[in-house]
Amino acid sequence: MPEKGAKQLTLVLCAVQQVVGIEFSPLIPDIATLLLTHMSASYAYATIREMINDTSQYMPVSQKEYYSW
Repeated sequence: MPEKGAKQLTLVLCAVQQVVGIEFSPLIPDIATLLLTHMSASYAYATIREMINDTSQYMPVSQKEYYSW
C-alpha cells in the first residue's frame, strides 16, 4: 500500500472512531480500504457513516452484534 493510501486509511478510521464512536467492527478497515480505491477519503467516510447508521443491513458495530451476526 502506498504511503498516501495508508495516510488516507488512517484518517478515515480515526474519523469513524472519534466522530461516530465505533470501537469494534472488524469489517470497517477492509471496507474503508476497498472504498478508498474508488473514492476520496471524505466520500469513503460518508459512505461508512451511512452504512453504520443502518447497522441491521450492513455490519455489526459492537462485539456482541459481531458474534451474533
